[in-house]
Amino acid sequence: MSVISQIIFKAVVKTGLFERGAVVKPLVLLIALLIVGCNSNDYTRTQLTKAEAGDYFAKYNLWECYYYGTHGVKKDDIKANKWLHEIAQNVSVVKFEPINGFNPKNPGDYLNYMFKYTNLSSGGKEIGKAGFFRTTKEGGKLVASFLSNYPDKLEESISKIPDLKVVSIEQLTPERFVEYIAQSQESL
Repeated sequence: MSVISQIIFKAVVKTGLFERGAVVKPLVLLIALLIVGCNSNDYTRTQLTKAEAGDYFAKYNLWECYYYGTHGVKKDDIKANKWLHEIAQNVSVVKFEPINGFNPKNPGDYLNYMFKYTNLSSGGKEIGKAGFFRTTKEGGKLVASFLSNYPDKLEESISKIPDLKVVSIEQLTPERFVEYIAQSQESL
């Protein structure tokens, strides 16, 4: 809770307005809006500080806030577009499929199998080698993909996993990034 929110909350409680039933709906709504507004400002301020320090996921969080209108922030296409162009830079989608009879039925099957052979994780302040895992049904099998800042390293890691084959590496445009993020996981 922000400092302003705490002050407002303490003032209302201290006056006994809640206990006497004297708080009317408009006052409660006003206080709620102030608290949400303050918290959203705190959230965006924190994310902005991290983003300015180079934190990829803070940039992503700011894009998401402004693109979808989350965390009490109003949708803002201009701000969303600014952050989108930053987070889509130097990002590729690495797509791979099962071979040799390996037939994963869901995202968990894929990830559990892959983690037996390699550690694929996102970076602390960037997508890193592998992040934003997705699966889609294609031609009777489940095809998977990761976003990556280092697609060659990811391709090398996947090539060491038996029964998986990289089928494509595509540099993402900002528009394609939004499409990718919007994809839901599929299962067979």
